[in-house]
Amino acid sequence: MEVRKTEKQEDTEMLSVEHVSKVFELGHQREIRAVEDLFFNMCHGERVMVVGESGCGKSTLVRMISGIEMPTSGKILFNGKNVPDLRGEELRQYRRQVQMVFQDSAHVISPRMTIGEFLREPWICFEHKSRREADEVVRYSIQRVGLDQSYLKRRPHQLSGGELQRICVARAIALHPQLLICDEATSALDVSVQKQILDLIREHVEESGCSVLFICHDLALAENFGDRIAVMYRGRIVEWLNGNHLKREALHPYTRLLLDSVFSIHDEPDKPIPFLPEEGGRSGLDQNKNGRDGTLESMGCAFCARCEKADEECRKKRPELNMVSPGHFVACLKIETQR
Repeated sequence: MEVRKTEKQEDTEMLSVEHVSKVFELGHQREIRAVEDLFFNMCHGERVMVVGESGCGKSTLVRMISGIEMPTSGKILFNGKNVPDLRGEELRQYRRQVQMVFQDSAHVISPRMTIGEFLREPWICFEHKSRREADEVVRYSIQRVGLDQSYLKRRPHQLSGGELQRICVARAIALHPQLLICDEATSALDVSVQKQILDLIREHVEESGCSVLFICHDLALAENFGDRIAVMYRGRIVEWLNGNHLKREALHPYTRLLLDSVFSIHDEPDKPIPFLPEEGGRSGLDQNKNGRDGTLESMGCAFCARCEKADEECRKKRPELNMVSPGHFVACLKIETQR
């Protein structure tokens, strides 16, 4: 079932992901379904957080939205235009309007470039500004992220991880994109630097109305920063919640296990660590080309092999996202939903 749109989203929808799948061919009639039949939308100025364990398809999703990867099937509509179909000037403008901040900024910036050259590049490529005009914008951009102009002459190896990440954020937001994608953009930073980066992004969103699609593992960050939260498991979204309702209203067994795995300073010292049971050998994403890997799990709920509530129905029927309350959708056969 499609996640229903609010009246506000109908009027201001910017991004629509419609039944998108991504399959990687392994050869010998094997394939990996990294993303499978995803559907969601975003409106202008919205902050959407995507959480889930490593390998669930989060990064593949944002790489398709950014145009780095092409979907195997489905549509990714940005302001009504299908991203995989964009060519020439339309594609160039899309790359300007959608900016991405990666987790490892040290691998994003060429070691041969100075920071000034790195920040100047998009203004020359996208805006066709002269070097003098670009330098004026660059000086403002680096001041905005709390660094002085001496950094413009330095090279990446002379900066700390937090400083490099601020540089990458400065470059991404300088062009005033409509959509900012952050793929684990703060996971490698200490808490104080993480807050600086988040405050910078939040300030930019409030000033410009930019939308943010943020990939992370940190559930507390997702709840505090996001307007909506999508929980992904094995290439599918299993739950949608409003941002500040994660801990209080999460219903899917997988989401609850993720929350129970988070330690708090209020926990007892001997709090047991919940472990998700193994899936039984082969990766659940690794299947043969007819979509079956010889287990009932491939036909039913993707989480049933690790779920304590699973029964025969779960193994044979795949659940769809259904609404349990306004703004809250869950894909679980054992949870009562509004039809």
